[in-house]
Amino acid sequence: MAVRVMGYLVVLWTTVILLGGFVSALEKKDFWCFTIITLVQTIGVSTVFPRENLKKIVLSYILGFVSTTYTFYVPKNSKDDKNIRAENMKDEDGDGGRRTSKEKPKHWPRWLRRLAAFVAYLVQQLVFAVVAGPLALAVAVLYACGLVITTGLAAWRLLHRDYGDGSNNLRPALDVLYTMVLLQGVLSYYRFSSDFWQSRLTNNVAKAYNFHHWRHFYAFVSLRRYIHETRIGCEKDPSFAKRRNLVKYAVDTMIESEFPNCWSFVCGASILGALLENPKLEEQHSLIKEHLAWSPSGAGDLLQKLVQSLDPARGYHYITSISAARILAHLAGDLRREQLNFPQGIHSIASLVEPPGDEKGDEYNALEHFQELMVEGLRLLAKLVSDEEWCRVIAEKEGLLAKIMVPLRSDMHHTKYHSVCSDSERPICREMIGASIQVMRQSGDYSWRHRRDGTL
Repeated sequence: MAVRVMGYLVVLWTTVILLGGFVSALEKKDFWCFTIITLVQTIGVSTVFPRENLKKIVLSYILGFVSTTYTFYVPKNSKDDKNIRAENMKDEDGDGGRRTSKEKPKHWPRWLRRLAAFVAYLVQQLVFAVVAGPLALAVAVLYACGLVITTGLAAWRLLHRDYGDGSNNLRPALDVLYTMVLLQGVLSYYRFSSDFWQSRLTNNVAKAYNFHHWRHFYAFVSLRRYIHETRIGCEKDPSFAKRRNLVKYAVDTMIESEFPNCWSFVCGASILGALLENPKLEEQHSLIKEHLAWSPSGAGDLLQKLVQSLDPARGYHYITSISAARILAHLAGDLRREQLNFPQGIHSIASLVEPPGDEKGDEYNALEHFQELMVEGLRLLAKLVSDEEWCRVIAEKEGLLAKIMVPLRSDMHHTKYHSVCSDSERPICREMIGASIQVMRQSGDYSWRHRRDGTL
């Protein structure tokens, strides 16, 4: 914002010099410095992010090439051609299949269309090389290095100050102009140096939140985008950062997503899931409850999306399922039944403890995903069984209690999931067993009834 304001002041002051009649009194060096500075400021180099404008220039050239090629490669059926074709069909029906004198319009041969497209491409490249090329190159250089050039010119002229023997007001007018340009260059250097600090800040925050692990790739990408957007917003409005935080950004991103398998939903869920995975971030955990469970709006649609994304059979991304399970397990004690789609939501919740099928693929990753999903599913169920209605639905869900008992069964090492309790997986195994015990303990009479009937 400050760079843009300084750009406006420089343009305004150059106008003052022009209106003051100092142009004829300028030395040759000052005249060309004055011209370059005015040109750079006029074409908008002082915008916040000039690289975006440079991308627009490149994109417009590519679109021009594509449109030219498409025009000659793809045959066009005009309205007259369609009318003639329809009349021919009517004549054929009326004359017993005999053709009339109206003939079907002929299009150019394919080789001729390709030749025309190639010639058009050559003409376009020739025009670009002769006319648009140098102009685009000059604009690109000004966009990329304009502020550097003007800052260097201003520093050079302020050091020498050989303005000639012009009007008495010419020297202070040029001093003010070059000083403002130099100040703008210092501000722009601070702005561009923030690119480096932005990357460093992202890495530091990722390490503090444990986002640097490869499992949290989506959370790291979202964190980098959040910091970038916050930086842009703060340059336009210094109070922008006070109205947002990482948790609110993730929740808003998920709410704006149409489906749980959208990229933005996956990134938002991965942020919340990664924050909840770190037990030290208690403040962020409270913010998640504040925005999802205690919000006046209730975030009802978002909670329904989270419940839907629990079922891996629906084809949702694994990161979405595990993050949604972790979020709901964290919020379960503060949510009403209808917010979890009671009682239909039990089908999606039960899918978390469903063993993976026998489909071909990476068996190690399948088992690892199963372990994480089962732990979060058991945590969620352990909180839900404290509610009498949820306890009844869980106990009456066919086969669910048997799946909950899997980590407690003595013959588990004989099953397909022997690696669940291998040495490297003992922590997650303990979590599964602890959550299973908690679910079975709180399910009370329902679980004992099923055990007595031989269901378990």
